[in-house]
Amino acid sequence: MDVGMMLRAEPVGTGRAMNRVGRWELGLLVAVLPWCWVSWLASGCVPQETDPDAEEPGRRAPCVQVAEVVSEMVTDELELRANLMASRQTAVIARSPGWISELRVDEGDEVVGDETVLATMSMEAQDLNVNVARAGIDMAEAQLNQARLQLEQARIELSRVQALREQGAATDQQLEQVQTTVATLEQLVNQADAHVRMLRTQLRQAQDLASDSEIRAPFDGVVAHRLVEVGQLITNFPPTPLFVLLDPSQIRVIANVPERYAQRVRVGIPATVILSDGTEMEGTLDHVSPDLDLRSRTLRVWTLLDNSDGRLRHGGSAVLRINLGQVVRPILPRHAITRVEGDRGTLFALNPDGRTVRQIEVLLGSLQDQHYPVLEGLAPGDLIVERGWTTLGEGMEVRPTRQPTCDGGEE
Repeated sequence: MDVGMMLRAEPVGTGRAMNRVGRWELGLLVAVLPWCWVSWLASGCVPQETDPDAEEPGRRAPCVQVAEVVSEMVTDELELRANLMASRQTAVIARSPGWISELRVDEGDEVVGDETVLATMSMEAQDLNVNVARAGIDMAEAQLNQARLQLEQARIELSRVQALREQGAATDQQLEQVQTTVATLEQLVNQADAHVRMLRTQLRQAQDLASDSEIRAPFDGVVAHRLVEVGQLITNFPPTPLFVLLDPSQIRVIANVPERYAQRVRVGIPATVILSDGTEMEGTLDHVSPDLDLRSRTLRVWTLLDNSDGRLRHGGSAVLRINLGQVVRPILPRHAITRVEGDRGTLFALNPDGRTVRQIEVLLGSLQDQHYPVLEGLAPGDLIVERGWTTLGEGMEVRPTRQPTCDGGEE
């Protein structure tokens, strides 16, 4: 309502009516005027001085601390996931088929090579093979003796015919016939003799197999797995594994080196094994594979650790750190990297316009003194965001500074 119009309203009607209207208008004016004044102040009706250059709250570019990438001499180290494997492991098989009659060891038992009996077998089949081989030899020897007797008689006949031929009492045809008979019998005797020798060899082999009723440990170690039960039939084709034995006195720490480092690793260079509990064990590379794996494009390497105290477990995991020597590389402070996944790290770099940032990915070496060597992705002189990156996004505008604080203390 326009207050001015209210004040200029003309009285209407009689004097008593005018008095009633006047009192009503005065009361309304007293009630409305304070409300209008408060409303004008709250709604900005009253003109206020404003700064045309002032920025809206929350729209100011964040301040970030930037730094120039520098290079330093660092130890070029390669950290790889590794597996702990016993230096020797084998599946024990039987030399001949049969049935398991007794098991003398179980998983976790320690064994002594050539002494500990792992299991015994029923060798009925081998005993039968021995008997068959002996019978075959008896038959072959009888045939050999028969051939030798025939040969002896043929040679006597040849001598008689030769004498008669010299006297003119036998023809050349008769002599040639006897000579052919002798040659044939000599060949039969040689064949029979070779057959007997072969059967005797088979008999010895059958006897050896029949004596293999005891399965013994091939080396000192421990039984990792028992794979058979009493009464189980053991075959040779395919062979049935009975036990898996390990020799854990030495542990191989096996890792796969990426192809890009293949030319730099060699036997004898320093290596450190970092166990799952953080313990570090020093050593050297004891083996470098001569060829790359065609599928993974990696090179298999390992170092040997003494495990006489049994501390290390076959099948465990570790980190193998390989020292590749000193080299000059760009370095990054650890706190500048927003995320690390394996050997990859992400961070923010300042664009050439000096006002916006971009997110980049780099290939990192192993952490050294709270700094990462950069293998790929950055060059000396590049500007990176060192602090203040927590609220940044790709292409965001920033206020870069090389000081720890901005504008008198604002970080």
